[in-house]
Amino acid sequence: MKKPSGPPSEAAALTGGKVTVSHYRFEKDHPDDEDCGLGTMHFEGNGKPVSLSVEQESNDYLDMGAAQRAIEALSPEDDLRDFRRVAQEGPDLDDDLMVLATAEQRAGLREHLGITFDRPWN
Repeated sequence: MKKPSGPPSEAAALTGGKVTVSHYRFEKDHPDDEDCGLGTMHFEGNGKPVSLSVEQESNDYLDMGAAQRAIEALSPEDDLRDFRRVAQEGPDLDDDLMVLATAEQRAGLREHLGITFDRPWN
């Protein structure tokens, strides 16, 4: 079982203490396969147990559905920010870029840098 690269306190530091993550573990569907990304992610988010199915066929790609469910499980209810994916146009789509921002911050990014965002996940 691999642990995330950042310490559990990193979520708390990045969110002003609003989000805590602890007791992380990943149960692989195929424990003998080092590159296996299929399984169940378990952790405590803000003191509540969370379990999420992960269907990541390759370590080269991120299961965006699992990422979305983890973000939603950790999002504080009183936080005006939400995650939005940067909109991509054209035939050459690249990696997904996620931005945690308020509506005002997204408007500023759009106005000053021309960055647009996809609709919210939920």
